[in-house]
Amino acid sequence: EQQEEEEEEEETEMETEVEEEDEETEADTEEEYEKGEEEEIMNEEEQINGEGKSKVINVSSEEIKKRMKQPRHTISNVIISNEIKMEELGDHRTPDEYFTPSFRVTKFDARSKLLSKKSRIWQLDFLNRLVRNLNTKLVIRKEHPADNLLLITEHYNNRSKLTLTIAGVDHQYELLFKDYQARRDFYQLAQAIRQNSIMWSPFLAGKKASIEKPLILARISGSCLCVKKTKQKVESKQVHGHANINVSKTPHEDISIFVGTWNMGNAGPPESGKLKDWIPLGCDIYSISLQEAEFKGDHSLPGYFQGYLGESYQMLSTNVLWGIRVIIFAKVSNMSKITCVHTSQKPTGFMNICGNKGGIGVAFKYNETSFCFIGSHLAAREERCEQRNMNIYEISQSLNLGIKDLDITQFHHVFWCGDLNYRVDMPYKGTVALLKEKNVEAMTENDQLMKERKKGNIYQGWNEGEIKFLPTYKYEIGSRVYAEHKFRTPSWTDRVLWRSFPNCHLVQTDYNCANDITTSDHSPVRSIFNVSTQLPYFNYFSPKEPERYLEFSEVYVTGRSGTVIKKPILQFYGSCLLEPVYRTTKKKAPKLMNPEFSDSVLPELTLHTSSFEYLKQQHVIILLKDAQKSKDKNQNDHLLGQAVISLRDACSSPMSTFKVSLTALTKNVGFLHGQLRIRRRDGLADMLGTEKPKSFAL
Repeated sequence: EQQEEEEEEEETEMETEVEEEDEETEADTEEEYEKGEEEEIMNEEEQINGEGKSKVINVSSEEIKKRMKQPRHTISNVIISNEIKMEELGDHRTPDEYFTPSFRVTKFDARSKLLSKKSRIWQLDFLNRLVRNLNTKLVIRKEHPADNLLLITEHYNNRSKLTLTIAGVDHQYELLFKDYQARRDFYQLAQAIRQNSIMWSPFLAGKKASIEKPLILARISGSCLCVKKTKQKVESKQVHGHANINVSKTPHEDISIFVGTWNMGNAGPPESGKLKDWIPLGCDIYSISLQEAEFKGDHSLPGYFQGYLGESYQMLSTNVLWGIRVIIFAKVSNMSKITCVHTSQKPTGFMNICGNKGGIGVAFKYNETSFCFIGSHLAAREERCEQRNMNIYEISQSLNLGIKDLDITQFHHVFWCGDLNYRVDMPYKGTVALLKEKNVEAMTENDQLMKERKKGNIYQGWNEGEIKFLPTYKYEIGSRVYAEHKFRTPSWTDRVLWRSFPNCHLVQTDYNCANDITTSDHSPVRSIFNVSTQLPYFNYFSPKEPERYLEFSEVYVTGRSGTVIKKPILQFYGSCLLEPVYRTTKKKAPKLMNPEFSDSVLPELTLHTSSFEYLKQQHVIILLKDAQKSKDKNQNDHLLGQAVISLRDACSSPMSTFKVSLTALTKNVGFLHGQLRIRRRDGLADMLGTEKPKSFAL
């Protein structure tokens, strides 16, 4: 604290002496910053692995500039208003904290990867819908209209860090807050201040909202003292006004997602008109996975699909690993809802270096729901079934997405598609005879992928729609007649699978192939889903709630086989938790294959929000590790299993018992048992249902 005060005094003296010099050099500094950032982006885009055939292309500054030119869509169907007086919000915050909340942050220089020595104050003015950047003397440096906030991105692995993308500013602001709660408050307020945002707030929605008309314009009226400082003068006056926030009584927004895969056979794409048989228009998000997409010609595949989808869609990400591609498009009107875009890839070809086989992952958040899309091309030939299983293990373990240490099942919804190359274990003539009779069911009984899943070798807990279409491989190019060359058994090599958190709504509405596209020996496959995404929760303007925490007890593991765990520990993750990770305390325990954890080593998991309506939508991820093996940073076998627990039942019962699957490498490796309840810090009891403990198993 003393050092901070000294730095504050030094900063004040320096600002007084060099204020004019700063004004002259600020423009040059901004130009250097932008130039450095552009160079960094160019380096990222030209990142070459192996023999120069693998590169990653993310959304660059050029894409951000394009996004700035897009019209900012406002909410037009909010017709009911709910008038709220500031007195109804409680006295735990001052009027200034409601109408003009301010946050002290440290600026992070993305170019040098260093923190700035100077602190800044970011202020959100709800009365005038403005976002201000002030120095520590509260002098306004820059002022932006609230609707110019294009993206507000929270960081997975640094719970105090947030990135702002603002229209009219060519660089992004990397802000470091004092703690997670401050970042969360700023994130909520920055979302709510925009006219094109809808927040989920049962309190602000009030009784006027209904299921038929859930959207409400909440108008919070009151007055506060507004102080505006510039280098020329200081203005101070009492201002009365309204804070207008678009809120919803229901927590979800439904969207449609297209997931498609196609092995192009290194041939150019067909005329865009034929894509209608494969890619129907109108979905909110398109994930297109391609294999063997290397061909000669003038075609740019992202541009090709962009031309088909039209100007109402924008490319979110494209990732390339040799001939494997994953391209993501989203509606322009929804781009401000998409944050935390991450990409990763894993080659599984020769010596795990060549990218002719492998997988690509793209992850992001839509509203508060996280998605992961994986496109892969696995080992070929009928006899290499075990090698394909190994490819799946390697890809699921190596993709670096989201929170470090957690695997791909950390996301609410994971979609895995591609040319998985699993075949039908039947002779060629026998399958052709069954196909003439359209007896698909008899063939699926011999499908390698289905048999491996039943054995528990891969994709346990994952889902695939019922296959009613004909095998997608191998055809004569130019027709849909199965090729007789080498008598390759017709098979469903091209598949779409998915996995979701418990109590997360997802419905598959279509699973089929496109037979009108004949430029390859594979038919493209599509799957369409209706998904409920969680709206951003807003409780900053709600009355204060008692602090609550999660209490686990009687936790133990069963069903594991293999190595003994020398130093077992559990790590707890969740977006509803105040800290980024909670761990069991290190204590000497017997070396067991299936360890037990005494209540004394289990931590209390503090919740940043106590609303049961919010907690019902939340989950906690539990990671089982071996602390002894984790000392060797070159090994990943210290990560022994991962489990997901929904808090819905814990919110309606004073005590719930659980039995959930521990998963690793897409397989079930055991079970985690225990008890869970939500408790108040003040020691008072919540009236939750009956006193009879409720149990649930996943």
